[in-house]
Amino acid sequence: MKLYSWPRARASVRRRKAGGSRGPSPAPKGLCYDQRGRESTSRAHPRLVPGAPPPVSRRTALLGALVLALAVFAVDQGLKRLVEGSMRLGESIPLIDGVLHLTFIKNPGGAFGILGGQAGILLLGSAVAVAFVLWMLLAGEPTRATTAGCGLILGGAAGNLVDRILEGEVTDYVDLRVWPIFNAADVAIVLGVGLLLLAALRPEGDAKPSKEAAP
Repeated sequence: MKLYSWPRARASVRRRKAGGSRGPSPAPKGLCYDQRGRESTSRAHPRLVPGAPPPVSRRTALLGALVLALAVFAVDQGLKRLVEGSMRLGESIPLIDGVLHLTFIKNPGGAFGILGGQAGILLLGSAVAVAFVLWMLLAGEPTRATTAGCGLILGGAAGNLVDRILEGEVTDYVDLRVWPIFNAADVAIVLGVGLLLLAALRPEGDAKPSKEAAP
């Protein structure tokens, strides 16, 4: 067995440090590069393509959705209390005559008056909607559109759910004269569903690659 003296061992270590690593430095973890050395795509997000909506972290998405939901809930409850405190039940005030009226009613059904008198089904539906929204935020890679859509649905569902739990019916006041009377929570739910549909139907692979990515 060959033994090395202490000075020789120290000199060997110094030579290794001075020589440095041989060959090209490894690419950062999670990134891959094309033949010209340009960053092309991320292994951490393999579905990313040029022009696709950028994903956000789950924590950021959840926080943003909760903030938006709280804002929708506050606006909805504030408008309901204002209508209840300043109008009589059944009273209608024309804002744009024949087009838009402010009409105070109590709705025992769901959005736009559907499923009237089915309190159990409505409560179950609200619970399922909340669970679905949370699943979308915690699973996969939510985008800004899905985050906004989930926040709108969560805030609207919470606003109407509180009314059903406390009073057994929901306060509605927006009257378009050609549509069932609704409220701000219903508007938020419809807008949220629309955003989720647009995000789901938007093709992620149709965007043309950039010139830099071309070989």
